[in-house]
Amino acid sequence: MAQKLGIHRMVVHSGYIPLIYFPQWFTEKSVAFWKEFLQDKPENAEFLLENVLEGEPNMTASIVEAVNDPRLRLCLDIGHANSEVSDIPVETWVRRWAPCLGHVHIHNNWGGWDLHNGLEDGTIPMEETLRLLDELAPKATWTLESLEAEPSCRWLAQQGWIEE
Repeated sequence: MAQKLGIHRMVVHSGYIPLIYFPQWFTEKSVAFWKEFLQDKPENAEFLLENVLEGEPNMTASIVEAVNDPRLRLCLDIGHANSEVSDIPVETWVRRWAPCLGHVHIHNNWGGWDLHNGLEDGTIPMEETLRLLDELAPKATWTLESLEAEPSCRWLAQQGWIEE
């Protein structure tokens, strides 16, 4: 259906649930799934695994690296990386995921709940994070995922990321 609609990129959650799945087992099963799933997918299709409940960046990155197919990439949700499920700094996520990064969800929070705050409203050092993303993954696209987009759009314009 996506191909018929001209959609070539799809963000998908990895499906990892802590305390349910052992990371090594989950990684092995995910690699096997993606290798089989991608066999009959068009060359222009791109699937982007998003971090949701992963507490660290290595597991999901290792899945994409082991599959080793350009149609499977990563979608970094920096708000999820800064939530109570992870105590790993967002910068570490960016650096680890940069080689496989295709898309980024940008929003902020205070390091607890995934509140989808505006870019200026939280503990993520947003200007530094966006600069790092631009430096290490310049081809990755971004989606603003804050509950109210206007203040974040103004902030992005003031910082020179977009034009008003």
